[in-house]
Amino acid sequence: MHNESNKESLPYDKVLSVFEDSHRQIWLTTQGGGFCLFHPETETFTSYNSSNGLPNDVIYQIVEDAEGLFWLTTNSGLVRFNPETKQVKGYTTANGLLGDQFNYRSSYKDETGAIYLGSIDGFVVFNPKTFTENKSLPPVVITDFMLFNKEVRADEENTPLEKSITFSDSITLQANQNSFSFRIAALGYQVPKMNKLMYRLDGFDKDWITVGESPIVTYSNLWHGDYVFRVKASNSDGIWGPEEHLLYIHILPPFYLSFWAYCIYILLFIVGSVYAFCYFRQRSSRQHRRQLEKFEQEKEREIYNAKIDFFTNVAHENPDSANVD
Repeated sequence: MHNESNKESLPYDKVLSVFEDSHRQIWLTTQGGGFCLFHPETETFTSYNSSNGLPNDVIYQIVEDAEGLFWLTTNSGLVRFNPETKQVKGYTTANGLLGDQFNYRSSYKDETGAIYLGSIDGFVVFNPKTFTENKSLPPVVITDFMLFNKEVRADEENTPLEKSITFSDSITLQANQNSFSFRIAALGYQVPKMNKLMYRLDGFDKDWITVGESPIVTYSNLWHGDYVFRVKASNSDGIWGPEEHLLYIHILPPFYLSFWAYCIYILLFIVGSVYAFCYFRQRSSRQHRRQLEKFEQEKEREIYNAKIDFFTNVAHENPDSANVD
């Protein structure tokens, strides 16, 4: 029975099938808990579900091929599971399946190794021996460049593109062009819907970001400086190519932070300093002259008062001389 608090219990109470592999191990599939390996000596289970990479937790059947690989039918396509490495690989309608949802108790393997699986859209027949790994690695391109959600071309006026963005290695943007978008693509034509893209903007993103359904990548209100936009792709088998498409991006600073603006700031500082020096020097000189003038006026006033006092004293001491006169 399923026990929510025990991870080694049956993952789900509704079991859809029981399968014994070539090593005489017992596997169970469930309708909601993935599938599991039963350990009879301890009566415990090892479970595998969507957290381990399965596309869905409804597993209908397990078929083992000649190589010991398991083929699992689910509600979201066909899954190949390696019980040794625990590697999971999914197949969907993008790989050629009639449908992604399979049926109950509808699997069979004949003496040639061909596997027959029933889906709600019909039978699927294949031989795993004929499967080949896709070693072709798709190149990555930037197909379009947009400013504020408007596509920009190299032949337009006032465009930052010197040539098509597809063939550009670098681009220089004005300060008011710091919100832009790219449309990216992987040029792999073997099951193209299974190709995956990842990107990162050095100087802004810390980690690689997987592209979702939309192939458009947008950045808004970036600070001025230098960035590197990196894109890489994987093929339909999930093999990532070692090469990356690089685009160097330089966003110019606004004028008030540009080189010439700093030159103007320095010039204004010098002019202001010279003006302030001359102003305070003239002011100090005027103050000094006023102090000298005031000092001279006080001296003249003292001399005048001294003369008055002198003659007054003389007149009081010699009144007869004053009368004679």
